[in-house]
Amino acid sequence: MEDGVMPRSSKDDRATEGTGTSVESARAAENYSMKRATTDYHSMSSALKMDVVQDMIEHECDAVKELLLMKNREYGNAVFEPINIFASGLSAVQQIDVRIDDKLKRIQSVRTLDKVVIKEDTLLDLIGYLVLRRVACKLGLEIKDDNNVPNVK
Repeated sequence: MEDGVMPRSSKDDRATEGTGTSVESARAAENYSMKRATTDYHSMSSALKMDVVQDMIEHECDAVKELLLMKNREYGNAVFEPINIFASGLSAVQQIDVRIDDKLKRIQSVRTLDKVVIKEDTLLDLIGYLVLRRVACKLGLEIKDDNNVPNVK
């Protein structure tokens, strides 16, 4: 345990942490970061700082991945195959863009109300929608033709 911080654990050791809801994933990420950084970050050696940061980035990405996979299962691939009842005429990417705008507006509103705290689930959702947008673009779901069918490029 160098500088009071636990040594890096393998990715497999963390694979079972944070399973469940976005709130559980956020809590798991927070608990993990608390365990890893048991001493003040600024008092760590440069090598240890790099190790801790790399480990935390990996963990945060895993938490987002778990959240996206869980929600995609629960919603039945709805982001990529929307039913278009209220949002007809919009491509999957355009619908994701609307959700991203909603999350950004929520963050802006919280700051406007002088509530400095942005909920962790809002940040995880925003990150998730950005990832989903990239996937939808790679699937060619960004533009619809005159028959409201996604053009595949």
